[in-house]
Amino acid sequence: MVLADTMAIFLVVVGMLICFNAVWLLCRALWGPLVAVSREIHRDGMIKSFFLGLPLTALILVLFGALTSNKAGPWGGLIGIVVMAAYLMFTSIGVAGIADLIGEKLGGSNNQSQPPWRETVRGGAVLVLSFLFPFLGWLLIMPVALIVGCGATMRAMFREWKSSRQERKATGHTGMEQSTKEQAAGAQSPRDHAARDQATKDPASNTASTPTLGDSEILVAERVDTASDAIERRLD
Repeated sequence: MVLADTMAIFLVVVGMLICFNAVWLLCRALWGPLVAVSREIHRDGMIKSFFLGLPLTALILVLFGALTSNKAGPWGGLIGIVVMAAYLMFTSIGVAGIADLIGEKLGGSNNQSQPPWRETVRGGAVLVLSFLFPFLGWLLIMPVALIVGCGATMRAMFREWKSSRQERKATGHTGMEQSTKEQAAGAQSPRDHAARDQATKDPASNTASTPTLGDSEILVAERVDTASDAIERRLD
């Protein structure tokens, strides 16, 4: 019985670790932008993500221990399991970024010719097998990966929120400029609009309104010519 219980626990743990890779693929499919931002965060370094995710991870562990204790009752244990599952799903977004980064580094120069999800599978397989390493994987690699993933998810969500806010501001400024231009175009006087409409409707009125030489102008021109001829004769 002791050997059977040990094997059952071992198989359950191995099955959970194998399912991690599927969860990371699911996170990549559902929250691809967050996973991509998490990968870039991991590329710059993991120390900030570790110290950012450490307080939340400690709080979740304390809350899980308090809810699953005998004092919390049967509903407390169920709530504790839900809280831990939500935490694991939340931190899996950042861990998927770690798996993507590992798969990208292992892919080499042939990385561009392969589907992007293979990076997650490749890096996730390496990460899961490292979790199974005795003592080092159990007590160091797996906890650190979960804590770093938690912090990276928080940072990625903040960056996405910040970028979306800047896009909304830029869109708002563009809309205000467009409305200002429309108001300026609509602020022309009614006389200008009437003249423009009249010119459009009756093009012949433009031709009719052009100034022409009348009889008085012709008479003045003739007198000017006569006077100039008389002046020329006297000069001669």
